[in-house]
Formats: sequence, structure tokens, C-alpha cells
Amino acid sequence: MYIYDTYQLYLPCMSVFGELLRGLISAKYDSYLAFLRAAEGPEVKEGAQGYVSRTISGDVPPPMHRIPAWADALDLEGDERQRFLDLAAIACMPADCQDRFVGYITLLRSANARLQDIQGSMQRSQLHADRVSENAEGDS
Repeated sequence: MYIYDTYQLYLPCMSVFGELLRGLISAKYDSYLAFLRAAEGPEVKEGAQGYVSRTISGDVPPPMHRIPAWADALDLEGDERQRFLDLAAIACMPADCQDRFVGYITLLRSANARLQDIQGSMQRSQLHADRVSENAEGDS
């Protein structure tokens, strides 16, 4: 993704995926090369970390065929892994679409969390109603 600055230059702009990837790697690994070797094997050569750096900065799209292995090396599971995979796919979209789709995913995750809260409340209410009903039948 690129932004247009006042000096008439196009500058790379880090995507949400780039920010996430940078944070996850720095929390777990000492270097991009160490991360790549964990994700893709010890045969990864010096200099290969440049691709990760360019992916983080937004210069190149994430290598979608490698993203599951990257998620494994970062020990991502469940919702966190799915978010990582979704954001990687969004980072491959045209820049003008990326923010819109990140917004859609954020809204969808929020609605899903709210739905789960409502379902939990309904289940608790049903359990309470069942207990009240059992107590009323026992009293008669």
C-alpha cells in the first residue's frame, strides 16, 4: 500500500497485517531470519529475511502459500490464527480495498462475540428457568 506525500513521492505504508506480523515476530524471535528458519526450515539462507521486512513494510504482499507455516512458527491457534490468515489475505488486495475489508472483519468479529454473549445469557436463563420449574414441581 502506498501513500502520497507532499513531496510528490510514493512511500510504502505498513498494513495492519505488517504491524501484526512485526509484533508477533519481535515477541517470539530475535530476528526475521530466526523466524524464517523456524517457519521454513534451517536451509533458509542469509538475506532471505529481506522478504519478511518488505512484507512487513507493505512493499510486497504476503506469500500466501507460506502463511500457514508462518502462523505455525508463531504458535497461532484459534481466533488469533484465523485473524492472521485473514489479514494476510487482505494485505494482498489493492490498497484502496484493504481498510474496508479490515473494517468488515473487525465488525464481524465484534458481532460474533456479542452473539456468543447473548447465547451464553440465554443458556444461563434457560438453566435457571429449568431449576425454578423443577423446584415448583417438587413443591406440589
